[in-house]
Amino acid sequence: MNIRRSAIAFVAIALLASSALALDIPPKPTQWVNDYGTNTLSAADIQQLNEKLEGFYKKTGVQFLIMIFPSLEGEDDLGYTNKVANVWKVKDDKALMFFVFLKEHKTRIQVGYSMEPIITDAFSSDVLHRTVPPYFRAGDFAGGLNAAVDQIVGKIDPSAVASATPTVSRSVRSSRGDHQAAATTGCALLFGSLLIIPIAIVVLNIALLVWVARDSKARGMDGSVLWMILVMFTSILGLIIYLLSRPQGNLVLCAHCANKRLQASARCPHCAHSSLDPIPTTVLP
Repeated sequence: MNIRRSAIAFVAIALLASSALALDIPPKPTQWVNDYGTNTLSAADIQQLNEKLEGFYKKTGVQFLIMIFPSLEGEDDLGYTNKVANVWKVKDDKALMFFVFLKEHKTRIQVGYSMEPIITDAFSSDVLHRTVPPYFRAGDFAGGLNAAVDQIVGKIDPSAVASATPTVSRSVRSSRGDHQAAATTGCALLFGSLLIIPIAIVVLNIALLVWVARDSKARGMDGSVLWMILVMFTSILGLIIYLLSRPQGNLVLCAHCANKRLQASARCPHCAHSSLDPIPTTVLP
């Protein structure tokens, strides 16, 4: 009899001890974002998320709660989050709860029955295991929560994303905005280079061909067109060949036609007058 009483007393003490150590269920919160002593979010981050979720609630009627706990205190995450949903009586509501347990590095999503066809287990897994972890591993809890909220809100009502996001958190802005700005600048520079360089090459080639045509004509060279074709297709090599092949000397203005001609040439290639021919004059009546 004494042994049985001792056993019963031991079991009762164990049950009391386990219940004392179990993680308490807090009262149903009065705001959307709730940090239970972890201090992982700044006051500005909490305010920004609350404003985002308030806008989402006003547009869709969906209650979106975020709860951040230091630890599960030995509780099972699925069992504990289910208990919270049942105690708060949100399982039948148009509601969604996002849980974070820092010590165990666990996150979980609980949804009301009406949201289950939209926020499926597969979708929740994608949010919890692909979207959030890169932010949390970097210590950017505000960025991870914002990314999760945006993905879930976009799934429920894509049109609500813009209206439910009045501002972007500093962490998201620094992690995404810098990369987007760098990518945009890089693309603009690349596109500008690809556009300007060919245009510059074409303009320079045209100017060079015009100069070759005028210079060869002024020096009395035959085949100006052939020289232009040579320079056009061989570029610098053709220009060097032309410069070495052309008659050397200074160019002067023809006194008869005012076009450039080689000073040493007997006749102007433009008007065929000799430098010894008299300059035509006009006699006024």
